[in-house]
Amino acid sequence: MIVLLIGWTDGFLAVGAAELKVDFGSIAKPVDHAASGSLYGIAAEGWPEDRWISAIHPKNFTQMAPGGGQLANGETAPVGDALIVAPIAERHGATVTIRMPDSFAQFPYIYKGDADWLARVKAMVARTVKADPPNIYAYEIWNEPDWNWKDAWGEFDAFWQRTHAAIREQDDHRAIMGPSISRWNQAWMRRFLRQAKADGALPEIVSWHELDPREANDLTRHFGAYRALERELGIGPLPVSINEYGAPRDSAVPGALTRLVARLERAGTDTADLAFWHKPGRLGDLIAPVAGGRGPATTAAPNGAFWVFKWYGDMKGVMLTTVPDSMTGPTLDGFASYDAGDRTIRIVAGGEDGDHRIVISGLGEWFSPRVDVQVYAARWTGTDGTQTAPEPLFQRVLPIKDAAVAIHLANATFRDAFLILVTPTGKGAAWTAPVKHFSTRLEAEDAKLSGARKFPVRMAPGNFFAPTVSGNAYVGLLDRQNASIAFTATVPAAGKYELSFGYSNGLADAAIYEVDVSGSAPVDLTFTPTQFRELIDQAKLTVDLPAGAVTIRLKAGPRSPHMFAPSSLIEIDYLDVTGLEPETF
Repeated sequence: MIVLLIGWTDGFLAVGAAELKVDFGSIAKPVDHAASGSLYGIAAEGWPEDRWISAIHPKNFTQMAPGGGQLANGETAPVGDALIVAPIAERHGATVTIRMPDSFAQFPYIYKGDADWLARVKAMVARTVKADPPNIYAYEIWNEPDWNWKDAWGEFDAFWQRTHAAIREQDDHRAIMGPSISRWNQAWMRRFLRQAKADGALPEIVSWHELDPREANDLTRHFGAYRALERELGIGPLPVSINEYGAPRDSAVPGALTRLVARLERAGTDTADLAFWHKPGRLGDLIAPVAGGRGPATTAAPNGAFWVFKWYGDMKGVMLTTVPDSMTGPTLDGFASYDAGDRTIRIVAGGEDGDHRIVISGLGEWFSPRVDVQVYAARWTGTDGTQTAPEPLFQRVLPIKDAAVAIHLANATFRDAFLILVTPTGKGAAWTAPVKHFSTRLEAEDAKLSGARKFPVRMAPGNFFAPTVSGNAYVGLLDRQNASIAFTATVPAAGKYELSFGYSNGLADAAIYEVDVSGSAPVDLTFTPTQFRELIDQAKLTVDLPAGAVTIRLKAGPRSPHMFAPSSLIEIDYLDVTGLEPETF
């Protein structure tokens, strides 16, 4: 559980608490939701529903080439055609990038020669010109050429020049984007831009990706290096699109995504799109199908990370300057806005374990002598688990001292993010005090195992595909016959409790397991498929528990899948035990 404190002094916050400074007197730029987009975030009309798209106020989506053949992450048919998505994006105020190489079915791409490619380009551009959508952001000529363009296909720079010319033969005004390299590489970018300038084929929008956890948190430095390169080469300044950001470990993690958005905003990106690691039409893993599984998110619910982007989408007016303790690394960061219409400062912060102090300076006469402060939390629920609404944490009236106010958060986790609303006294939104319920999290790796095994997740930055799980470990091999996992919980009072198992199911179908409490008659619990293995959802069950210590056992029953291969398809990450009655003890 997270404990939250507020006040003027550090109290019993840890010495050296991470600090985020918000300067009310320093405007960074008008609000434009630059980092709110996603790659393959929209799949088709109604996939996802408009209400989820409109909530985040997206600026851009990167989508498949018109008439393309890309089978996105195991889809059986192409989805996300840019010309199908463009009118959907337009009604939500967003633009669309056409990813031209996704005319191929495979990734990595299999180039079939210049004649084939130029015919594809001609067809893609002709479709675009004929449809004439008003919100095409750019043609993206290639994707990650620094590793998936092969020397056997010829020189990439010559390929770029030919493609650039072929586009301009048919479309002389829509922007061209590139080079979309997989990571910031100054030497690669220098060579590319120098040659493109010499060939008269400079992109109108420069793009690269910020994915690798060893590098992506240093993107502010990368932007500085790029702008220096522009000055060196005598080009620009050109808008920058970070058209893929966030590693697999960042998918649907509120705190980590808050940090990345903050740094993208601070760096001055024109657009930025969440990377596409899993299934299409989910706004970059912000929503998941209500029924679970790998199917279309046409009937969806929000996960915890959705609320970070909803808060971002709610921002109006101007972005304020924020300064964290560190501009690099996986540390606390945040972004903030001020809307003169409702006189509200909105701050979204997160991304580091430990105690936090949010200091807002420059308030002066605009807010004196006191402010209302409301704080909400977006919890990590996994890519497939849901959080139906932000969790209200506390509301206080705080005095302004030396034109500043400080809000303290204690025992935060890097997985979670926080919304802080600051208004003049009496001007804040209506506040409903949170109802306290007993809740405890039990890690699966600490439970008693029979026939199952603990699987640690190595979260070193070099382990690119590491998933985020609670406690950095989970229990697998539960799909073996007679396997079980037993949790011991101590609850304060007899009553009804919700058991929420954090799990992943790599099977194509639902799996049914049995749950018993201290040896009682077992009841069935269904685990619907998750997008892939090691992507966390929640399976919930309401039970009556006596006061004191209880044993909650999950076991493979007669209707459970039984595998004898070494791979694990049913995995348990944690068990949350939450009282359904208000805490009165």
